[in-house]
Amino acid sequence: MPIAPRCPTSACPPHPYLLAPSLHIGHLPSHVREDQIRAVFQAEYPLATVCFARTKNGRNRGALRPRVDFPDLKSAERALATLHMRRIADTEPLIVLQFFITNNMKTLALPDASVSPRLIKVLPAGCTEETLFDLLRPYDPLYSVRIDPVSGGLVQFWTEANAKDAEIGLAATKTVLSAYDPCSLFCSNISFDLNAMVLRTHFEEFGHVIR
Repeated sequence: MPIAPRCPTSACPPHPYLLAPSLHIGHLPSHVREDQIRAVFQAEYPLATVCFARTKNGRNRGALRPRVDFPDLKSAERALATLHMRRIADTEPLIVLQFFITNNMKTLALPDASVSPRLIKVLPAGCTEETLFDLLRPYDPLYSVRIDPVSGGLVQFWTEANAKDAEIGLAATKTVLSAYDPCSLFCSNISFDLNAMVLRTHFEEFGHVIR
């Protein structure tokens, strides 16, 4: 059974940067078509309106400069967390979708380097990136939400305090958020003939192994 998001006693903390329910898309090559951009939002955001302009000057003259208007701020936040820096389907070569919160295409800020991503190994049945966002957003704003079919959910909050708030809040639902260390690897389906020394020897070819 899917886990219901909490009902906070106070309003959800605001997003640190996104203040209006609109996102701008930039750095698109001139061969990207309008229908390819619309297809990104059709399934999850059918009420979003995509407005198109084109660059008039420079080397990439004629390229699309879309603006996506959402019906509410939460939808815009959800799209920003789940679609930013994702590949646009049916583009060749594959193009990455880059959102900006203003039309001057100023690069979106990144979370502080001290903030550890959180891994959720056991997800609710039928969980998608959008429903995972809805589960976590009542606690604090999110920078990124991804689901990997093997690893589970990987989420990034804006601050470490935000992440800890979600860890504590979700503890009652038995949903565990654990700090993810990108320098650690987990191996599964290993032969019983392999021991720790064999694994260490194998991976030392790629760098220093701590344990």
